Amino acid sequence: GNLHPGLSTPRQPGETEPPARQHEAADALDRAALAHGGTISGEHGVGIAKRRWLADELGAEQVALQRAIKAVLDPAGILAPGGFLADDGVAPH
Repeated sequence: GNLHPGLSTPRQPGETEPPARQHEAADALDRAALAHGGTISGEHGVGIAKRRWLADELGAEQVALQRAIKAVLDPAGILAPGGFLADDGVAPH
């Protein structure tokens, strides 16, 4: 099985982005899942929000392989631009 937590924290008036503490709580859940041999994703895949954890789960070599496969299948980069396999400098944990 897997968890599908939905985290919500109060926002201050005028805040448009989730507060840092919400991201910190989500990161703590992902770290705990990986530390216990779990996964950061469920049946729906990784997604943009968790892509920074992908290398921690799969290893840099596997991520590089997946990016290479995507480059062959999508040489113009039009499928899911900015998606979880984007090589845009998002720092892994």
